[in-house]
Amino acid sequence: MNLAPEVKADWENKLQQAQMIDLTDSIVEHVKGDYWDWSGQTRGRYFFTKEKLVFVGGLAGSTNFAVKYSNIKEAKLKLIRFFLPTGILVIADDPESGKQKKYVLSLMKRKEWLALIREKAGLSA
Repeated sequence: MNLAPEVKADWENKLQQAQMIDLTDSIVEHVKGDYWDWSGQTRGRYFFTKEKLVFVGGLAGSTNFAVKYSNIKEAKLKLIRFFLPTGILVIADDPESGKQKKYVLSLMKRKEWLALIREKAGLSA
């Protein structure tokens, strides 16, 4: 874990208040990174909790999401903008829409984070 205990507790409290994680969930790992969508790049933080992949980013947390590992159906390496080797594509079921949703993460040491996502989601390597 790369967060000091008091910083970890503060983030867990913020995520719980935002209803992104449950009271019983806790942060396992944390890394700064970017999220990419049709509108471009958003800088932020990824939290890997016991139950979810969480992103908090943008001005005042304007781009946030939390995905249960059990909803993740696929996770693989992806190039960002066709040439940056930092991407991970995560495809997950979205319970609200009943459809699948794609998330494009951009992280340094992406192979390590991909392995963690696959392990938590129960996906084969």
